[in-house]
Amino acid sequence: SIQKTTEEVGIRMKGNTTRHSFCNSDGGIFSFSSFKISFQETFDDTNDYSSDDLMVWSDSEARNNRKNRTFFGLSGLELKFNAEGDLTYSRDIYSALVYRQNGIYAQSTTLGVMNFAIKSGASINYSGSLGVYKVYEPIDRIFIKRYFPSTENDGDLYKATWGEFRGMPDLNHKSEGVFGIDETSWGQNQYVSYELKTNKSSSTQDMMRNLLAWINGSSSDLNSTLANYIDEDYFVTWVAIMYLTGDWDNFMYDSNNYYLYFNDSGIAYFMPYDMDRTYGIAANNQNMVQKTPLDQYNLQGSDNRSRLLTKTIDVSNSKLQKAYLAKIKELSTKIFDYNKFTELYNTLYNNYCGDIYPTLSTLVDRINQGNLDKYYNHIVFAQGVGANMKLEYEWDSSVSVKNYFINKQNVVNNNC
Repeated sequence: SIQKTTEEVGIRMKGNTTRHSFCNSDGGIFSFSSFKISFQETFDDTNDYSSDDLMVWSDSEARNNRKNRTFFGLSGLELKFNAEGDLTYSRDIYSALVYRQNGIYAQSTTLGVMNFAIKSGASINYSGSLGVYKVYEPIDRIFIKRYFPSTENDGDLYKATWGEFRGMPDLNHKSEGVFGIDETSWGQNQYVSYELKTNKSSSTQDMMRNLLAWINGSSSDLNSTLANYIDEDYFVTWVAIMYLTGDWDNFMYDSNNYYLYFNDSGIAYFMPYDMDRTYGIAANNQNMVQKTPLDQYNLQGSDNRSRLLTKTIDVSNSKLQKAYLAKIKELSTKIFDYNKFTELYNTLYNNYCGDIYPTLSTLVDRINQGNLDKYYNHIVFAQGVGANMKLEYEWDSSVSVKNYFINKQNVVNNNC
């Protein structure tokens, strides 16, 4: 194995529904949290740091080097705890793999043990781990340059942001206020619906403006003009895999969790994100198993179904609907390959099954704070976080991966 250390790394909490207090003033940790790590943080933003913590850069070249520093070729990492209680710890990793193997640009992801060391004065006291976390590469300029040729990798990248401050990122709004650069004065979940991540000082944002105007124009059918704005084959594959994974928290079913990249020619590509609610993990008693390809279910309500879908794959007997159904049928047996899933699971199990349970000595009991719980996520702990990684497990309305594959394949066979 390769070991490498880097210092002065930025870290912050991340997530829309998982950002909360997780430690007390004594250094005790009482809840899970997800984190974003940056290898390029300069620690000199007065909006983020007090005068005592602010770093002063006297060498502009050194600061510039830090802004461009990478660690194993990455600008940062995203570390997420097992928020949905997936005891295989494999669903989102398999989902990302499926997307990439079928030509969709998706993050590389794996597992890792989240170790914490507590510093007291000049000494560092190692305290243990927070257990196994899911590790994701960020979708950023480095990601884009890896996948797109030099003639197409300098375009605009947007992150679809969750929240109702400017509306869900369902592409059903075309006003100027729904896309752009976030204001630091806004509070949590108060973002533009589509946050520009690249070309912040140079982009006219015309590509996003034109896309939203086209989707929300007078035409009730976008089938014939899709190729002018979106890579058609890519789009059909993306929506087909969204359906097959049964992810109720993606663009199709929750108007959420994607990045949108415009290449230098203005053609749009969607990139899936945060795929941990897949293959039978339920929400509101809905595990997505019986949803048919043409079901227009949306977790936010039927009005939030994106017009990009209602004007393309939802149009009866249209070219894109036929292509969508054909792609689902083509990919289903490839994706619902239980041997392939268990091969991935066994690799992860062999590497991490002994590290699931946290060992950090500063984990604290919240009963003294007026709470009735200890360090745990209400789903993960309740389902036996210390019981290693279970492959075949069903709880509440959630079903096992094996049963999801079998039953969803039957739905596909009967509808495609």
